[in-house]
Amino acid sequence: MLTYCAAAAAVAVTLAACGTVSAPVAAPARPAPARVDLSFRFSGRPGHPGVHGSLRCEPAGGSVPDAATACRALLRMKHSPVAPLSKSTICPMIMAGGGQVVLTGRWFGKAVHRVVEDGGCDLTLFGVLSRILR
Repeated sequence: MLTYCAAAAAVAVTLAACGTVSAPVAAPARPAPARVDLSFRFSGRPGHPGVHGSLRCEPAGGSVPDAATACRALLRMKHSPVAPLSKSTICPMIMAGGGQVVLTGRWFGKAVHRVVEDGGCDLTLFGVLSRILR
């Protein structure tokens, strides 16, 4: 009987000690990287300061005032705004304001760097980006 009591006491002490040891805490899960993560810089025209900012999509974020709306507009575009122009494209010689926007970052996992001019083949794209990113 003494052995039984000693064994029961040992089990009770062991069980009590289980509650005092803290379990290891798992590291918080890292959020998945954004599918689109762009930095942009609009060059200023004479008398106008340049604009710098960022936009992340999926999930939406960055310095753009309404990132979710900007992402929807950017991702709905027929042609990727970061795709290089085809070498066979014939461009008009129209230079509207002389500005440009430089896009750098990641577009669906690929590193991008694209300069969009306010004129020529980029005239329409520059206008769209101006509305979306500013």
